Amino acid sequence: METTSVNNGGANNPSLTLHQRVAMQGVFGWVAAFVMLVILLVNNFMLAREDKEVLAVDPATNRVIGSVIFDEARVRSVSQINKDLKGWLSAYNSLNAETVWEDAQIAINHMEDSLAEATFKRWTELSQEQKEKGQAMPYLQQIEASGNVARVVFNDEESTLRRDDRVPTLFYGEIQFDIISGIVNPTKRTLRQSIKFNLVPRSENNSLGMEVIDVQDI
Repeated sequence: METTSVNNGGANNPSLTLHQRVAMQGVFGWVAAFVMLVILLVNNFMLAREDKEVLAVDPATNRVIGSVIFDEARVRSVSQINKDLKGWLSAYNSLNAETVWEDAQIAINHMEDSLAEATFKRWTELSQEQKEKGQAMPYLQQIEASGNVARVVFNDEESTLRRDDRVPTLFYGEIQFDIISGIVNPTKRTLRQSIKFNLVPRSENNSLGMEVIDVQDI
């Protein structure tokens, strides 16, 4: 009885002609090439989605001293986002005489352009209102001259923060906090503000990594 080998899918079958064997091996080659192409495409796709990281090296010692993640905004933790948001709200609502100018700069640097313009306009209007009441100094200078000591205390239980369903770097929040002014006989003012902001890469002028689009008292 004659037996037929089935190894290599019939490529070594002695009953096949040389032309048939070459053709079959060619098919196997194309299949292998296609599989390798799919693997490479999947691998490149996964690498493209990974956070790009650059290591910082001390030129004197050649030791790694830190790293930079280019898409840090997308992978930032919720706890860090809350911390940055509180930092901005503290600056935006600052009534502290010693830090009012620094706080104002922080607030403006993290605003979208139209909001920054609206904030400058509001400060001008407040200055004009105070001038009509006999105060000669602009709004921020009045805070500086007051000598006031103030701090912002947040109420996390009465605050909410949510991420946009379609844009992962866009957030909406309703934050409640108290502004406590004075040391000996402190006064407390409770505020609640709605805020819309977008996470952006951190920079020298935007250390909190956020761009505030809108903020309002509610």
